Amino acid sequence: MKIKSLFLSAVVLLMIVFSASGCFLDETSDNTPSGETIKIRVSGTSMEPTIHDGEIITVSCTDESYNYSVGEIIAFKINLTDDFYMVHRIERKVNYTGRMGFITKGDNMDEEDEWVIYPENIAGIYKKVY
Repeated sequence: MKIKSLFLSAVVLLMIVFSASGCFLDETSDNTPSGETIKIRVSGTSMEPTIHDGEIITVSCTDESYNYSVGEIIAFKINLTDDFYMVHRIERKVNYTGRMGFITKGDNMDEEDEWVIYPENIAGIYKKVY
C-alpha cells in the first residue's frame, strides 16, 4: 500500500476532466480557441493549498503567441497525444534545444517537474476556483 501511495504522490499529475467542450489540444489541432473560458474539475493534490482535489477551476484559453509569465498556473499536456491535462505553476522559462519552453511545478511538490512544456502544449491559464 505504501508503494502505491508513493507512486501516486510521485506522479505529480493533476488530471482534469473538462466540463465544457472547446479548449483542448488533440491530434488534429495544435491551437486552442484563445479567449474562451471553460470550467474544469481538478483531480489530485499537487497544487494544494492553491487548488484542492475536486475543485472546479476556470481556465482562460490562450494561443501560442500568449506571453506566459513565471508564477502563472497553466493547464497543459506533456505530450499532445495525452488524454488528460495537468495544472501546475510555471517556475521558470528555459531555452531548450533552441526553443523557449517552461519548467513547471506543483505548489505541493518539493521538486520541479522533469519535462519542458512548450506553448503549443498549453491550453490556457488558471483564473479562479469555484
